[in-house]
Amino acid sequence: MSYKDKEKNKEYNKQYRKLNSERIKEMDKQWRLKNPDKIKKYDKQKRINNPEKYRELHKQWKINNHEKVLEDKKIQYRKNPKRHMEWAKNNIEKTKLQNRKSVLKRRYGLSVEQYNKMFNDQNGCCDICGKHQSECKQRLQVDHNHTTGAVRGLLCWNCNSMLGKVYEDVTILRNMILYLKKDIDEYRSHNE
Repeated sequence: MSYKDKEKNKEYNKQYRKLNSERIKEMDKQWRLKNPDKIKKYDKQKRINNPEKYRELHKQWKINNHEKVLEDKKIQYRKNPKRHMEWAKNNIEKTKLQNRKSVLKRRYGLSVEQYNKMFNDQNGCCDICGKHQSECKQRLQVDHNHTTGAVRGLLCWNCNSMLGKVYEDVTILRNMILYLKKDIDEYRSHNE
């Protein structure tokens, strides 16, 4: 039944869909099965007309289906590893960025944006010695508590490896300071 009044028509259609939802779903399913080409064409046109929306939906789908995405990537790599190696050679900067993203996320649970925020908060300097990254051979490294996994800050390679060599033990660090102070005191007393 069709009404000339748009509001009445809208209300009637809403009630009809509500009462016949299962029947409508089944009819829709049957139509989709019979018309796959029309569906593909329609979906393609929707993606062309709304690229941002579908980019965001795809991004969300990848987040929600992370395991499936990883499995698909592994399958694709096994099928044609040379193709992937060739792509990596031709896209060195993208490969470096992907590797960096992967390492930050896997090891520390950080995104590149979070790393960059920490870097900016520290003015690009090591949190211990204050040396700027431009004075270092490598980018500042993420320092984390090996017991809890909590990220503490960004350190230069020397400071980060020093903490690792003393097993993050405050007692050893205190003893090192005392040792150095003793040496300085002996040097001063010797030169007086």
